Amino acid sequence: MAAFFATLKNGDISTVAFSANRASEIHRFDVPSGLLIAWGDPGTPVDATALFTALSDGRAPELWGTSAVLFDQLRGRIVAATDVLGLYPVSLFRSDKEIGAASATATILENRPELASSGDPAAATELLGLGQLLGNRTVFPMVYQCRPGALVCLQPGHAPEQLSETCPTLGATSSRPRQALDALVSAVDRCLRASPEAMIPLSGGLDSRLLLACALASGHQPDTFSYGARTSSDRRIALGLAGAAECWHFEADIEAEQIARHAARVGLIGAGEVAVNHAHGLLAAETLTEIAGRPLITGTGSETYRCFYYDRGAPGLELLGSPLARKHFAPRALRYVMEHMSGGRLEALATSGMPEGQEALARLEQEVSCLLEQTDTLATGLDLAYLRLRVPRFVVAGQQLLDDVHPRFHPFLDRDVVTAMSGLPVHRRMAGGFHRWAIKRLAPGLAAIDWDKTGRPLSEGLTLAERWPGLAARVGVSARYGKSGAPLTDYSAWARGADVSLLAGHVADWTGIAGQNRTSFVNWAAGLDQLRATGTLSALTSIATSASDKHSEAA
Repeated sequence: MAAFFATLKNGDISTVAFSANRASEIHRFDVPSGLLIAWGDPGTPVDATALFTALSDGRAPELWGTSAVLFDQLRGRIVAATDVLGLYPVSLFRSDKEIGAASATATILENRPELASSGDPAAATELLGLGQLLGNRTVFPMVYQCRPGALVCLQPGHAPEQLSETCPTLGATSSRPRQALDALVSAVDRCLRASPEAMIPLSGGLDSRLLLACALASGHQPDTFSYGARTSSDRRIALGLAGAAECWHFEADIEAEQIARHAARVGLIGAGEVAVNHAHGLLAAETLTEIAGRPLITGTGSETYRCFYYDRGAPGLELLGSPLARKHFAPRALRYVMEHMSGGRLEALATSGMPEGQEALARLEQEVSCLLEQTDTLATGLDLAYLRLRVPRFVVAGQQLLDDVHPRFHPFLDRDVVTAMSGLPVHRRMAGGFHRWAIKRLAPGLAAIDWDKTGRPLSEGLTLAERWPGLAARVGVSARYGKSGAPLTDYSAWARGADVSLLAGHVADWTGIAGQNRTSFVNWAAGLDQLRATGTLSALTSIATSASDKHSEAA
């Protein structure tokens, strides 16, 4: 793994391991009380003195693009501070002999495989029901992932203690589209100046197209790449975009046999948190060896500015951007996130009486409600929910699969970009409005290429039925809106060959789900979407199998 791993044992730093490759910026500083490690965005400067002073005093620095860990030998403790958006996670662990920290849960398991001897039943339930974990939970009872913006102290014999949590302020000031666009262009420019060899992965959507437009507008001509099935619209459109921009373009086919061959590897590298059917990038990296080590400029977080949880394809939802709508629409806003993340899956398990299902449902509702209450408008609260819940524990979890291969930049989550974008009026962002406007303004040639949602050039805009697909469906008007053609990667044949009940049984045994609860869990998993269940259960089963094999070897 591209990572760091270090432990404290009897007050001494007993184990320190660093990745030797280029794939992440990990800084090590010897400080008066021990060791300070910082890691994050390759272009973000690190002030070691300020970090050491803050962490020694137990103060929470507001970190953007960098996380840090202090191994304090004098006090026999570890103090960790994560970046406010959780883009560069820190995982902690404890045992009878030592405490430790790493930049990924998988790195901890790589160095301390005995921690994977059993799994957390609540975590397995969350992963199957939500596709991700919440808060500081991991799949392993003795491993803890720090929340975004958290300051956490870990001492021997104690559970990790969160001392504080810093949350970004969204929508504090209103902004104009031009201001937001200037901030994004500047952020992309900084990425490419810091790493001229950085690449932009292209697809048929809006995010990567806008990043490429920003790069061109700031005088750069970055290399690009795409992957997936040759017949997918993403591959076709990506090739067209690269041609229009006159950029060098790399392509990778993902074949069906790769999926089965790498299923276990996905589970291990993703520490069970990443479903096999969400590991496209890792499969592509096997083919695109010629670009290994080069940084990627990702579209992470861009969905925040496209009203991810509340653009439901119907007029009137712009009202969520008004403080006056809070009282009337608050239950609806909560429902939007619950529906998107759970889709009724956790509700079904909770109805069966299984306590883990009830707990996961209550935990999700509490997390979302808390975030909605922190903001002036429900729209901003829903954007914050995406940034705090979805980005760090779903999007970033998937990106960590590639940390051994590529450093990563996240210009959409640059501090200035977050401030400017979150200040845009809701109506300017819905239906991808800001993205479409920005691409046409910066790079008309890119706007002339088809968009995967309509099958027509982006510059042609949307018909009324495409602008309001939810309303159109209600009144019986059909509109072709959404991806067409072959999927980016076809996992269906692989999933059909799996026995979901058998996989669920393995996971239940590993996590200690027994008796009637085991029956409920297995039946529930068997009733889920085949691909969802197979992808998640296969990842978890690979962890359980690996732990069992290592236990047998040790015995």
